Amino acid sequence: MTVLKMIHSSKLQEHTLKADMQQDLKITQLTLSTKKAIADHVAAYSENPGAFYIEAYSAIIAVTEAIKAAGSTDYDKLVAALRNNW
Repeated sequence: MTVLKMIHSSKLQEHTLKADMQQDLKITQLTLSTKKAIADHVAAYSENPGAFYIEAYSAIIAVTEAIKAAGSTDYDKLVAALRNNW
C-alpha cells in the first residue's frame, strides 16, 4: 500500500468514525421507547429503519394516546384529544 493510499484510507476511516459518532449521538438523544422500537426493528428485519421511521413511530404513539384519552376512535373525539393533550 502506498503512503497516499494509506493517508486516504486513514482519512476515510476517520470520516466514517465521525459519522458513526454523530449517528450515535442522535440515537442517544432519543427516548427509551424509540430506542427500543429501533432495536426491535433491526432485530426483526436485520436492517436500520427508514428515514421517517421515528416520525411515523411518534405519530402512532400520539394517536394511540389520543384514543386512550378520548376513550373512543370517533374522529371528533380523537381530534379534540389531540388538540387538548399535545
